[in-house]
Amino acid sequence: MVLWDELDPVFIAALRAQPAGSSPLRALRTALGDVLGQLSPEEQEEQRERLALMLSIPPLRAASADQLGGPTRLLAEALAARAGRSPDDLAVRILVGAVIGAGLAALLAAVEEPGADIASLMDQALAQLEAGLPL
Repeated sequence: MVLWDELDPVFIAALRAQPAGSSPLRALRTALGDVLGQLSPEEQEEQRERLALMLSIPPLRAASADQLGGPTRLLAEALAARAGRSPDDLAVRILVGAVIGAGLAALLAAVEEPGADIASLMDQALAQLEAGLPL
């Protein structure tokens, strides 16, 4: 139960529903905002607790790393379709890797800052990518 994420398919559907003219990162930010913005404070806390368990229990941490391939493939397929490219295209892989890394950084921050809004942290992470990673 800890590893199952019901939001992945909802997010991919929201991403695919974004206007074709939106840049990949703009589409991602809007889709994530739509999906995460619908989470109640209780649901956000559930997600935070789930993440904390996955990070603190070594077998769960290893299993979650193993399962990252599924959501990564879904994201690559959705972004590649938007760009008219193959999911195996190196540029698509690079973008997906950057998005996954930014998302993980935001989720780690959410675990460390219990009162933080997950949607806001995810948006900040993608905004940082969209701006070219300025420090």
